[in-house]
Amino acid sequence: MSAHQASLRGYRLAALGAVILAVSASILACAALAYSAFERELRPEALRKAETVGHVVDALADKAMRFQLPLEKLPGVNDLFDSLEKQNPEITWMAIRVDDKPIFARGQEAHAKIAGGRVELPLITMGDPAVLEIAVDPAWVARLFRDMALDMGVILLVSLVISMELAIYLTGAGDFRGVAVLQNALHAAASGNFRGVTTTDSARGEARTLLAALASAVDTLAMKRALLAAAIARRWPRRHADAGERERLRAALARLRAATREYALPTAPVPDVGRVDASNVLGAMRAPFFLFLFSEDLSRSFLPLYAGSLPVGPFAIPVHLVVSLPISIFMLIVALSQPTLGTWSERVGRRRAFLAGGLMGAAAHLASAGAGSLSELLVLRAIAGFAWAVAFVAAQGFVIDHTDRATRTRGLATFVGIIMAASICGPPMGGLLADGVGPRWTFAIAGLLATGATLLAWRDLPRALAARRAVRQVRPRDYAAALANPRFAALLALAAIPAKVIVIAFCFYLVPLYVAESGHNAAMAGRIIMLYSVMMVLGVPITTEVVERIQRTRHTQPHVAFVAGGLVVSGFAGLLMLMPLGLWGATALVFLLGIAQAMSIAPQSAMVADVSAADMNRLGESAIYGVYRLIERLGNAMGPVIAAFLLQVFGFHTAFAAIGATVLVCGIAFYATFRNGVEPAADRKEARA
Repeated sequence: MSAHQASLRGYRLAALGAVILAVSASILACAALAYSAFERELRPEALRKAETVGHVVDALADKAMRFQLPLEKLPGVNDLFDSLEKQNPEITWMAIRVDDKPIFARGQEAHAKIAGGRVELPLITMGDPAVLEIAVDPAWVARLFRDMALDMGVILLVSLVISMELAIYLTGAGDFRGVAVLQNALHAAASGNFRGVTTTDSARGEARTLLAALASAVDTLAMKRALLAAAIARRWPRRHADAGERERLRAALARLRAATREYALPTAPVPDVGRVDASNVLGAMRAPFFLFLFSEDLSRSFLPLYAGSLPVGPFAIPVHLVVSLPISIFMLIVALSQPTLGTWSERVGRRRAFLAGGLMGAAAHLASAGAGSLSELLVLRAIAGFAWAVAFVAAQGFVIDHTDRATRTRGLATFVGIIMAASICGPPMGGLLADGVGPRWTFAIAGLLATGATLLAWRDLPRALAARRAVRQVRPRDYAAALANPRFAALLALAAIPAKVIVIAFCFYLVPLYVAESGHNAAMAGRIIMLYSVMMVLGVPITTEVVERIQRTRHTQPHVAFVAGGLVVSGFAGLLMLMPLGLWGATALVFLLGIAQAMSIAPQSAMVADVSAADMNRLGESAIYGVYRLIERLGNAMGPVIAAFLLQVFGFHTAFAAIGATVLVCGIAFYATFRNGVEPAADRKEARA
């Protein structure tokens, strides 16, 4: 790395650190101010609310005391108090006292003895004076602040991720893109790498004018060198020429090479496609793709509850199956549509394909905000699934089209990073919005975000089509040929499908419902689900590094152990719900599931090439991975349905444990099948021979 690059990288890291510190300091300051306001204002407000609740039961209690009726035996009284306690969780004690003796009481009497924590309302009686007493939980403010602190922490993390995405967009495809492109081009020219001079299509305004002049100068120098070399070659003497002429021409060629060696000029004008800077082109895709994924991930934490609130219609469908259908329909459409979308998006152009997906997604989200029935929501979720698949394939193809073998890894890492960033931000923010403004308005916000993604793509994505490559489309008989390999089928049945079933069943179906059943809101579900994505982001690079280090030092392939270990940890996460841990159990489950998936996701994909080496030579790599991705995504669609059936029949804890135990058994069976290596037994015998 040159001194210039090191200095530039230092400035970028310093700027990123400044952004992180500024955002963190702002949110922490807001939290401190909110806490002081809580302590000063909320406790008196809670007492005023308790007094209001007292007036609700005042008339009923007055009549009961006046006519000396047993209040607890009156019809509907228990239902009334149950409703009041549910609507006012801060009220933990209600009682009627006569001469300081309770004749009716509900809740925790200890809270009534805390000074400043109760209100008293006099009741009209025919005899001794009576008082209606209502007490507020002294820890209510602390719990409210704890929830607010958690929300602040979520907002802090999401703000940092969005700030980094915004910084990358501004320097890669936004208003500062032209400056960044010009800087890279000048630095490349100064170092002699004239192929790094970017095409003028990557910049605007004055930067574009300067780049055009620089590119013209490069082409002129390249042409002069080519003409001079051709002229010398034409004058190169034949064998009968004298030694003096040969020596003069040899010296001329030496001077030409010496003059151009420092600048590494090409021998002909460089075509525009050779000057495309992959980082700048990928920067144009990053912001639209992130916004589109973010808009979809907003509904992860509340979609089952939203589906359960809609009328089912004349069909008698079990309630737990009802709330699983929107997720299953979405995943099924994604799985079935992706294999055919690759060639279509290449034919119409990645830009047009992404714009089509963005418009469909925006329309589906906005219409979901006004869905009036479950059947309507299912149709809209199917459209959203197809839109997601279109945008996903277009963005992935965009990365592949604008990277080569040297930059492909960096491009795909950028692609995966966008997905992980959106999965961190979407569920918790969707939960907060659903808890604050409701699911319908959250869907409307998602539609606006998808619209913004479409507008950014229309503005920034290049219009020119990339050079087309002949890609073999997966055909139906390829599936049969690939699945005829027993080891490939075992990889799918024992690892790929169970891993996807447990993730979707737990994170996007059972956990949101379990959190709601425990008395918490969608914001809490979003916080817990976010933990999965955070562990994935942190764990995948660590796992990759450990696997590569084992391969280098021990000269072995540890993929089988990592995949089996991930399945076993996932299974234990489900069994953990048999313990009486409440919400902490769900948190630990998601935490362990994130670690387990980080352990196994990359080694599992790597094993596909190992178990299907012969089939890849015959069918092609794209065909084998196409089959693998399709079957794997069918596991996504199966997860909510399986979980819904178990939940309907056995309840939450058994549903968690049953899926976990099944995945645990699959992990053990997977290790038993592949513990001796990934090659078939016949191949191993030939290798030993």
